[in-house]
Amino acid sequence: LNVAQALSGLYDQGVTYALVQSLHATPGLEFHWTRQQTLAFRHPRKGFVEVAMGDPLLASPEDLEAVAAALPSYLPEGLGPDETVILVGHGTYHPAQTSYLALQGILAQPFPGVRVATLMGRPGIEETLAALKPMGHGPVHLLPFMFAAGHHVRHDLAGEDPDSWKHVLTAAGYGCTCHLRGLGDHAPFRSIWLSHLRHAMRALAGDEPRPST
Repeated sequence: LNVAQALSGLYDQGVTYALVQSLHATPGLEFHWTRQQTLAFRHPRKGFVEVAMGDPLLASPEDLEAVAAALPSYLPEGLGPDETVILVGHGTYHPAQTSYLALQGILAQPFPGVRVATLMGRPGIEETLAALKPMGHGPVHLLPFMFAAGHHVRHDLAGEDPDSWKHVLTAAGYGCTCHLRGLGDHAPFRSIWLSHLRHAMRALAGDEPRPST
């Protein structure tokens, strides 16, 4: 079910208050499309009495710090000094793309071997290759920065097509390992989304202001 179908079904069952929790990484285009769909169901006579939506993973400076704190146990074990981890997000053609750049800035000092990149927008694969050059040709790990290891991970990152990130990096001379897991598999990241869910629930009850996004 898409969001509209799910909410329609709940309304038909007599639900009067609804809460949707975003599983997006940033408040980009797809987040705002989903939010618009969600809020369209708020109507005094033909919709829910109240409906709200929880923020995505990176919605505030505090979220960036929380992600940085959650990262060590998400990284592959036993990384050598010449190995690089590329956290690959979905990306968005929206000002929220700066969330990825902000995350890279926070990670630069504590995690010098970690790069943040995106499938859409910047930094993409070409900019990532340019950033890798000064670091030599040590092994590279592609680590999804998406909730689930779905189509983007299995096709765009780890696929056998010539334009997959694994194929491009291998062709450039890097030993490349793709890790088929998502942020949703890791409890510290889930806890950030759940904190946004709890905030949205309190906002739905009128106990505190609505999420800013």
